[in-house]
Amino acid sequence: MFFKAEGKRFASAPFLGQTLLCSKYVPNEEGIVLDLNLQQISKLLEVVFENAHEPMVVTDKEGNILLFNRSYREFLGIQENVIGKPVTEVIENTRMHIVGREGVPEIADIQQIKGQKMIAHRIPIMDEGQVIAVLGTVLFQDVKELASLAAMVGQLKDELTYY
Repeated sequence: MFFKAEGKRFASAPFLGQTLLCSKYVPNEEGIVLDLNLQQISKLLEVVFENAHEPMVVTDKEGNILLFNRSYREFLGIQENVIGKPVTEVIENTRMHIVGREGVPEIADIQQIKGQKMIAHRIPIMDEGQVIAVLGTVLFQDVKELASLAAMVGQLKDELTYY
């Protein structure tokens, strides 16, 4: 998908004061062009992030929280504003700051929070070869959810085999 902003076409949009993807001109041969200004693009990304079902957090490369969505706040039972705080003070057993320092993604890592084992991704966000932020997501808020999903898939396989 392409964005049209301020009369130019972009393959990405500014977010958190940074460009997440290459923002040079990209020809649009088959893509959809949305005629949005930078403020509308920023608002769209903010709303998508805030309303995502998965708990999500974005930190700077030092591990200070830049964004913390509703789902993560609810999961941790957090009421206060945590923007700007070190992620290590908000999320127990986190490694977001380590991913920010080393720039190496951690995919499907088991992390224990509030006595529950969960599956988390920690992805460094790169710009011109440098880490500018880290995105953390929770795939399953309890590993038991994954076992339940696997059992459901197994049951569906059995039903398909029967027919």
